[in-house]
Amino acid sequence: MALYSIVLIPERNKAGIEALRAKAAALAGERKMIPIHISIRETFETQTVEKLKKELLKAAGRFGAFRIRFKCFTVLQKHVVLEVVKTKKLQKLHESVLAIVDKFRTDYVRPEYAQQKSISEKQREYIKLHGYPYCKEYYLPHLTLVYNAKPKGIRKVKAFLSEQKIPKSETIRKLILLKKEGNSWVVEKKMGFNG
Repeated sequence: MALYSIVLIPERNKAGIEALRAKAAALAGERKMIPIHISIRETFETQTVEKLKKELLKAAGRFGAFRIRFKCFTVLQKHVVLEVVKTKKLQKLHESVLAIVDKFRTDYVRPEYAQQKSISEKQREYIKLHGYPYCKEYYLPHLTLVYNAKPKGIRKVKAFLSEQKIPKSETIRKLILLKKEGNSWVVEKKMGFNG
């Protein structure tokens, strides 16, 4: 069985964001970089990927292309991220995808979720219900620039980013299903939004 993730990938500002992330990652001493993305539903496992793709394709067809706005650079746990403004449309997309994934996912839960101590009781319930604690009202859209940085690396990255211009917005036209292959994530399927 394979692991999957459902994301949005900025296209217009992709090269600029990738360059920004490469510099930030180098300052933090990060070696492994995952493709830039905004998670809609993080890592899950399924045995019925073809059925999942069909449902996601239908859901994507109900959404028109939409604009996301970037908020600011911030630190979430040990990750440096570019926050995305959470709109009703983005929340609706997240909850729609969450419901679809729930139909087809296995009981797999990322080990760090099961062991995490700094989450609420409701999030623990969400792990049982959805295999994922950062959903529904806890969904926080963001684009991760640096993963698992040490405090010294975070300080360097924050100083660098404070001098950078934040991209203002991005039009999103596709829902992307990523598949984990070895240590990499590859595009399994792109599903365009109408409009």
